[in-house]
Amino acid sequence: MEEKTNPVVRGLTELLEGKTGGWILNVLIAVLVIASLLLPPVSAQERILDAGYTEIDSDEGGAVVDPDGMQVTLLPEGMEKDIKVKEEQVPMVRFLEGSAGKEMKEAAAAIPSHLQAKSPVYQVSVKGPMPSQVIVSVPIPNAAEPYETLSLYNWTGENWEFVPSQLIPEDDLLESRLDYVPSAFAAFQCGAQPPRVSAELPDYVSLPEAGAQALTELNPLGYYLGDHNDVAGNLSNLPDTQGQETYLILPTLRNWYDDGIVRSDLVDNMLVVPESRDEHIQNIVNLVVAEMYGGIDIDYRGINPDLREEYTDFITKLAAQLHNSGKRLTIHVEEPVQIAEDRWETGAYDWKALGRVVDGF
Repeated sequence: MEEKTNPVVRGLTELLEGKTGGWILNVLIAVLVIASLLLPPVSAQERILDAGYTEIDSDEGGAVVDPDGMQVTLLPEGMEKDIKVKEEQVPMVRFLEGSAGKEMKEAAAAIPSHLQAKSPVYQVSVKGPMPSQVIVSVPIPNAAEPYETLSLYNWTGENWEFVPSQLIPEDDLLESRLDYVPSAFAAFQCGAQPPRVSAELPDYVSLPEAGAQALTELNPLGYYLGDHNDVAGNLSNLPDTQGQETYLILPTLRNWYDDGIVRSDLVDNMLVVPESRDEHIQNIVNLVVAEMYGGIDIDYRGINPDLREEYTDFITKLAAQLHNSGKRLTIHVEEPVQIAEDRWETGAYDWKALGRVVDGF
């Protein structure tokens, strides 16, 4: 008796045994192999993209270390969750001769004339939230004396940005404590630069001709933070315009008066409200542009230390708007208080953050 076969099964059998069936099987096998590589627990894609990265646990922190001793340490206090970090060294010779890739070639061409590279460029990549407590330790390079003129700089993609650091000669290190991970940094020797001389000019003092010839910046007094986030006062004793091409005029904007009264309340009230900060910034920029000043000099005193982040935000945004108009921004900060051998309390003034955006202290 002949066994009957299901027509569907018979059709599939004939399809698979034919040429078309072989092609389908090959495609199916390829898909299964690719899926097995890309899907957990073994992901080839992830392994390829994460090659060279070190995973840093947010509960313990960790570090990446270059063979020459450079180390980037991530403290657990500054980590939101686990991240991955990769460090690569670009040898100084390759960097300077422009053979380390397009980005590094552009970075080498953009080195300011007063800086001389003394170390490799250390490139660091981060996958995950940016850590906010970072220690960068760079070995002092050979032939880098005098050490007092040795500094760290980070390539932002557009320019070399100064990275605050301290020299630790007993350990032959430059150490920097930052709130971010620099992406491409190196040690540079700083050469001599033309001196910049600035001077305040009270409204009851005239500027001597000899003094004018020595200045690069003049800070006349007369402007004050107003009651409504405006700029009050005026400059009644500006020098004649003739000869001013030797220096820039950056009027000082204050919250204090010659009789010693400090209106810290006006600054605090302005900083607390974001809209008030924006309004004050716009008023300052309008004044600087309208009067064709070279910029502005901010001297706000007695700020509540609890408004440290707000003041940094205010200065950062003010600097951006002034720089967009080709203007400078300088600020005054109060004297820090030493609270430990290696720690200083700077109150409302975050020197590191402010130093990255202003043109001078």
